[in-house]
Amino acid sequence: MQKKKLIIVTTVPQTIFYILNGQPKFLSRYYDVAIVTSSGPETSWIRDKEGIEVHTLDMSRKISLASDLVSLYKLTKLFLKLRPDIVHSYTPKAGLLSMLAAFFARIKVRVHTFTGLIFPSRSGFSRALLIAMDKLTCFCATAVVSESEGVRDDLRSVTVPCNNIHIIGSGNIAGVDEIFFTPASQNFKNVKRMQLGIPLDAFVFCYVGRLNSEKGVSELVQAFQELTGNVYLILAGALDESFPINAEDMSLINLHQNILAVGQVNDVRSIYSASDINMLVSYREGFPNVLLEACSMELPSIATDVNGAREIIHNGETGWLIPVKNKDAVFNAMVSSMNEKENLDILGENCRKLVIDRYRRSDYLESLKCFYKSFDVID
Repeated sequence: MQKKKLIIVTTVPQTIFYILNGQPKFLSRYYDVAIVTSSGPETSWIRDKEGIEVHTLDMSRKISLASDLVSLYKLTKLFLKLRPDIVHSYTPKAGLLSMLAAFFARIKVRVHTFTGLIFPSRSGFSRALLIAMDKLTCFCATAVVSESEGVRDDLRSVTVPCNNIHIIGSGNIAGVDEIFFTPASQNFKNVKRMQLGIPLDAFVFCYVGRLNSEKGVSELVQAFQELTGNVYLILAGALDESFPINAEDMSLINLHQNILAVGQVNDVRSIYSASDINMLVSYREGFPNVLLEACSMELPSIATDVNGAREIIHNGETGWLIPVKNKDAVFNAMVSSMNEKENLDILGENCRKLVIDRYRRSDYLESLKCFYKSFDVID
């Protein structure tokens, strides 16, 4: 019997490459799967590894009326040509455009997953516009998924028109591969520190993610510079000019001898392995994968009290949860973690147990399969 057709849409290919890695290949057991995303160096890798047809269609991450209308036209035309049974979009711009296009093309099942919402961190006209866009996305969708309880609550707080907001599994959009992100041996940790030029007896913090202002990089580096002693900070991620870091903080990153900006790292396990504490002090999140990866490797985290993070990080159990945009809170939490060095192994074990119990990738994929089956589009 012919498989039903599923199209997965993301604004940029990095979402598939780094987060949904392996998910299209799994779903291809049950569907004729295709991916629609913007062009980029990752697309050829996705085709080869996932074994999935990839259609490149450029979409701007920022609001741009002219280019957005062109993308909407091209998406609608593509959906009319391919006639999928289900369209599932991730990320804000892909969600708005693909839900509109699928609505115009009269696709039967239209699903959008809300990840990190932008409007809660905005005010005035910008906030009103973003809420209107999210409401339009929901209006055009036949089903809406939230990747965390916090995102669901935020959507409900502005009366987004969704009869039922789903959470697949325990949350997140992919789960974590607990076998790939397995705790490293002490010898492996020592090797990675030596490769980075970090003393074996140093206390090491790490940050993994895009380097931009909304990720709280300013508060992080400003707090770190006040620490004294044999302490290091690894920054693993590429510069993101959409929310650029100010010149003062960039100068600090470049000049501080104990801040190691290593750029984008393809295998972040080496960074987690070299570290004692993971840092995620961003202003907003949906359900941060970096916390799941760190937890899976028995690495506690200091994280801001934002969506998703508060579902993973529990004070004194899996790390430290702190207020947003508060440099002093970042500093105090860093000092507290250094004072708890002898107990970090216990926190790490709690982290790993949380992942095994709730966030394994294999369990998430089965939950996703059941979610799709509820629409009667799997034979």
